[in-house]
Order: sequence, then structure tokens, then C-alpha cells
Amino acid sequence: MNRIKELRKNKHITQGELADYLGISTQAISLYERNEREPKLATWQKLADFFGVGVGYLQGLTEIRDTHKSGMGSLVSESAEEALANLSNYVNEVGTEHFREEMAINGAEADSKSLTPFVNLYQEQQKDEFEDDFSLDQHITSLSQRAGIMEIINSVFELAYLHTDNSDKALKKIRALTRAMTTNVLMAEGEPRGHGMDELAQQAKENIKILLKEN
Repeated sequence: MNRIKELRKNKHITQGELADYLGISTQAISLYERNEREPKLATWQKLADFFGVGVGYLQGLTEIRDTHKSGMGSLVSESAEEALANLSNYVNEVGTEHFREEMAINGAEADSKSLTPFVNLYQEQQKDEFEDDFSLDQHITSLSQRAGIMEIINSVFELAYLHTDNSDKALKKIRALTRAMTTNVLMAEGEPRGHGMDELAQQAKENIKILLKEN
């Protein structure tokens, strides 16, 4: 469940006022708050900037309001010794679980940005399948989903780089798995397009890890 409604009420503004800021309809805000419509990626970012939180927090993926405003910035140091000391102090200050979650969200945000050129390249190659004003990158909005897709891409590149018989077999298995699961998701009666992609990404990643160990 996203936090749009919660943060809007905390700011004491109406749906209409938030809609005016974003340049969209009040109905759209209402649908966002009820999770009946997914904002575009740029809209998520604009909302996050407006509320002063991270996209992950706004989407309900983490309890950390904004990793960019946390103490993570203090970890940047000129020497390895100083960086290690800062890291140790920060982990002791915020706790291991908080630190791990913060690192995970930072990683997801970085992966989300890295995914954009891959998505744009794919859409350009498959442009006949999309309307001229449609942006596939903006349509893939979930931070966790984008990070999962990027992790799969990185793992596939790693396998391709190995260029061994085992890596070729692994790539074929991953391709077959992805095709089968995508077909199952798209053909499921009553399921919207894209539903289940998180599950697809997770299963693909698990299979990649197993296949890498075999290699």
C-alpha cells in the first residue's frame, strides 16, 4: 500500500491541491491513493520530491523516509581507514537491520536509473508494438520491480561473458523459464498485464544463482 494519502493528510492539503501541483485530475489522485491506478515513474518522483521522501518510502517498500537525507553521506571519505571507521560508527548508530534496508533501497534506486537506457533501447527496437506517445520506461513504475529486472539483466550479462557450455545452457534455461512464466501471467484470466513480474524476477534470479554455482 502506498503512502500518498497518508503524506497528503500530514501536509493538510486536499486531493485537488495535490492534483493542481502535479497538473493532473483530482480523480487520478483518488485512484492513486486507492491503489487502483499506478502513477508513471516521473509522477512517483515528483510526488516524492513534493513530500520530501524517497520513492521507495512513498511506494510503501521501506520504512526509511529518504536515504539521501540520512547519515549515509558521512561514509564518503578520503581514506579507506576513515571510510571503514565511519561505516562502523554509522552501523552502530542506526543498527544492522536499518543499514541493510538503507543499502537495499539505495541499490534499488541505482538499478532503477540504470534500467532506463535498456528499456528505451528495447522500445526503439520494438517500436511497432507501441503507440508513439507511450513510454515503456515510465510504465514500469515499481522500484522493486525495476531493480529485479536490472538484476536479471546483470546476471544474464555475467553468464554471457563466461561464454562456456554451461553458461550457454544456463541462458537457454533462463530464456525458456522467462517465456513460460510470462505466457502464464499474460494468459491468466482476469489478471492485468504485468501482474506477477516480481515473482518472475525472483524465480529467474534464484535459477540464475543455481546455474552460476553449477558453472
